[in-house]
Amino acid sequence: MQNELQTTKDFFNSVVDKWDNICFHDTKKLDLIFSEIALFKGARVMDVGCGTGILIPRIFDEIGDDGSLVAVDCSERMLKIAKSRYQFSSLKFMCDDISCVKFKENYFDFIICYSVFPHFKDKTAVLAHLTKALVPGGKLCICHSESREAINNQHAKIDERVANDMLIGADAVKVILDDIGLTPVTSIDNECMYVIIATK
Repeated sequence: MQNELQTTKDFFNSVVDKWDNICFHDTKKLDLIFSEIALFKGARVMDVGCGTGILIPRIFDEIGDDGSLVAVDCSERMLKIAKSRYQFSSLKFMCDDISCVKFKENYFDFIICYSVFPHFKDKTAVLAHLTKALVPGGKLCICHSESREAINNQHAKIDERVANDMLIGADAVKVILDDIGLTPVTSIDNECMYVIIATK
């Protein structure tokens, strides 16, 4: 597992200088995703796999100065860019393996996994670990602003280190969510985007 994590980390560190040109984030799709997530002022949020920080300003637009955000990524080079761009007073960055990083239990109102879910090697274990950090009624949000087919095709072609990091179908994710005690409230898996939101 550690070797797999290092391979993923090496990939993202190697592409960081061109990453924002490789990945296109459609503003209208992100608007729809955030309307489904429904953040609120003062919320405590975790951004898993934050990368160069694409979601950070959007999150703070909705949670305001009274909210807080923990942005986590395994790539120190991705985090370096995100840190250089954003300095909100209630923003904390963490460079760590999300599968075992220590968090307070029952703490976060929202945990957002944007454009990162395919890279979880043991998806059930990671989601179960994250669920412990959610408050009762909190939301776990798995989302992409592209379709599952587009994401999987991109991974298959871009680099052998992520060629097998596949985005699984919504029905398969629902089985995982049920197993770990989460209730799906939103499920979009179509030719435009991928959004699964569940509550604890």
